[in-house]
Amino acid sequence: MKPKSSRIRFKKGVIHSKDFALPARYNSPDPIQYGWFTWKLNPEFPVDGKRIKLTCAVCSKIYVHSWPINTTTLKDHFDKNHLAIKCRIMREALESSTPNDETILGTSLVGQYDSLQIPPSIDNFFSPDNNKSGSSQQQMSRIANGPHFLAFDPGEHTRLVLMMIIANNLPFSLVDSETFKAHVLYLRDDAPSISRSTLRRKLTEIYEMKTLNMKEKFAANTSLFALTMDEWRSSNDFDFLGITLHFYNNLCQKENYTIGFEALNKHLSYTGKVLYDCLIKVLRDYGIENRIISITRDNAGPMNTMMDFFRCGTSISEIEFHGDIRCIGHILNLSTEDFLKFTYFKKSSSQEFKALIANIEEEHPEFKDSAERMSSLPNAMRFIILKIRYNHEMKNGFLDLVEKKKKKESTSRGPEKIMGDNDTRWLSTYKMIDRFIYFRVEITTVLKYALRDGKVSDTDRGKFEITDNDWLYLESVRDVLEKFRFPTLRLQATSYPTIHQTISLVYGTLCALDSPKLQEICPLNPYFAMGLEAAKSKLLKYFPIHNEDITSNKMLYIAVVLEPRFKLAVFESNGFTETQIEAIKKAFVDVYEQYKKKYEDITDECTVVDDDATSVRAAKHVFGFGFAKRASKVDLETEIDKYFREPQEPEDQDAMAFYMSRKTIYPILYRMARDYFAVPAMSAPAESLFSRVGDIVTKKRNRLLPGSIKMMAILKSQGAVDIEVSTDDELEAEEEVEGDMYCSKVGVDDGLLLIDYSEFAEEDTDALELLAQAIAV
Repeated sequence: MKPKSSRIRFKKGVIHSKDFALPARYNSPDPIQYGWFTWKLNPEFPVDGKRIKLTCAVCSKIYVHSWPINTTTLKDHFDKNHLAIKCRIMREALESSTPNDETILGTSLVGQYDSLQIPPSIDNFFSPDNNKSGSSQQQMSRIANGPHFLAFDPGEHTRLVLMMIIANNLPFSLVDSETFKAHVLYLRDDAPSISRSTLRRKLTEIYEMKTLNMKEKFAANTSLFALTMDEWRSSNDFDFLGITLHFYNNLCQKENYTIGFEALNKHLSYTGKVLYDCLIKVLRDYGIENRIISITRDNAGPMNTMMDFFRCGTSISEIEFHGDIRCIGHILNLSTEDFLKFTYFKKSSSQEFKALIANIEEEHPEFKDSAERMSSLPNAMRFIILKIRYNHEMKNGFLDLVEKKKKKESTSRGPEKIMGDNDTRWLSTYKMIDRFIYFRVEITTVLKYALRDGKVSDTDRGKFEITDNDWLYLESVRDVLEKFRFPTLRLQATSYPTIHQTISLVYGTLCALDSPKLQEICPLNPYFAMGLEAAKSKLLKYFPIHNEDITSNKMLYIAVVLEPRFKLAVFESNGFTETQIEAIKKAFVDVYEQYKKKYEDITDECTVVDDDATSVRAAKHVFGFGFAKRASKVDLETEIDKYFREPQEPEDQDAMAFYMSRKTIYPILYRMARDYFAVPAMSAPAESLFSRVGDIVTKKRNRLLPGSIKMMAILKSQGAVDIEVSTDDELEAEEEVEGDMYCSKVGVDDGLLLIDYSEFAEEDTDALELLAQAIAV
């Protein structure tokens, strides 16, 4: 007799380890080993330790367990809902020549039938009345040399095909192709055919089930909800409004959902009222229209109008809405664009910009030659990048130098290619400049050889000469963009709180732009100086942190005070005025009172904290605010007083962990923290949704209707469909063309260079002609 595989045991608490992995199937519990359930490990670490997601292989019922899993629950589910399938598997095991101990009959899954007490009329279990699994057409799958799994279920077969199509961004017409039908018939000659209409019905069924689950989850949750919103146009010219929802659940775990992907094309214009109507329809459908604490959105005019309608049309019981959050990512983008205009890395044809340039030229005539060189440098860089990437001789010479550099440094790490940029992403401009500087030696060597060998025309000779002053100037531009890069990347997160960092990072960015190193350049380069001032002005326009009126960013200030590492004292330590601090304190107390009224059943008589109120901690500094040395004090002995009397927490303290451990001491502040820390600082969640949906709507798949796009987008974003991961080679190929200004418009077909000249500015055509010649050679 073949010995049964042993089960793996783990020590208590090991599931919280980052190294924890689920056992192999042959060592897994019986419901997993015999295919009744599949399991997957949640990469996050919930407080209750429930990291294992178990999904029924027949009806997709989901359980979430800690380790060890409760196999009794899984067995009871199968006995109650899929008894017919279980009995058929048992009958097949009996009829096989395999010893019972080596089949399902030798496991605890069929304990009540250990004496072979299988119902004699087992076929009756497959009548429509007794088949609780939902299909009267289920048939046993027989695999000659392998374990016995589940009965063949046509409905499950349809679901799996649909999931494959969505996960791999395939067209629904795949099921109509003769090759697909032949593949299915090869696997099972009596498998029912699947049509596009069958797929759409299954898609609707899965979507409605997922939506119902979300509605139940939202209704059971006791916190408020934060939203992000953004607009997107698909490749088949449908416009959509993406809506994502964020909250901390009753176990204080962060959750994020896509709740809306609404088509806008049927409207003649996308006014604020149109956007508001779309939003409120979605919220009412989920029953949460009066439970929204914030909306993080971009700065477009219709969005501004939409927020006016929202403030007037909705309300939160006892709690005033002040959650109109401007996406800091959009504001940082506007700020960097203003700077890049004055460095000529971004073009501008506005009359205001032309007037400012004229003023600089009039006031600084001595800077004329340098200004001309500065204005031509971005195009020269892009021309050089194109040459090195597409001229075979220059490309091979460059790659050879890079390889020698790595051997000399005894490393295989580091970038290997130079990069271009595009007009819509300032980060791509930063990457282009940073990579250009990184390969300074290699680029200089390649250009020197090209000039020496006479392969460069007199017209382009100037573009191939990058002087030492040019390199210094590029480093200065890169240094400025670096000041914006950190806050942009930092605030894109969705797995941890970010809203309390907004004011701090704006403050830190402004301080960085005023650093002595950058200010030393301003007297030497009036264009650079004007760009810095324009960038700072744009930031202060939307985040006026030097103003005494805090109304426009009230929620951001309150979030800072809720951060136990900051509190009120951090404003004192970083130069805020007494008037500002008093206004922030008043706003914090007002919101606290509103929460106290809403949750009046929670007592304000808190447990006494024995921390020394006069203790002093060493000041630590992060980007933006420095951590304060002392706590602020108030007059009254309330929950707020106790919170302020406690010294600031250490730099590595997690904000939500702090409130979780003190929710009996600070019950109202805990409620505030759950709501406020769920607010995203950026609309990145909605924007990242668009990148996933962009894979759904392609040139070969452009006949999808908005309703189907919406359902697939929401299912894909919620993890109802496992997204197929690209290979390393594919990812490297994508990285090579990421951000390239020209690559999307320049292609090669059967050896012929194809250029869409309409996509380029007139001044770029010469560069493209030379590029064509280079590739042709």
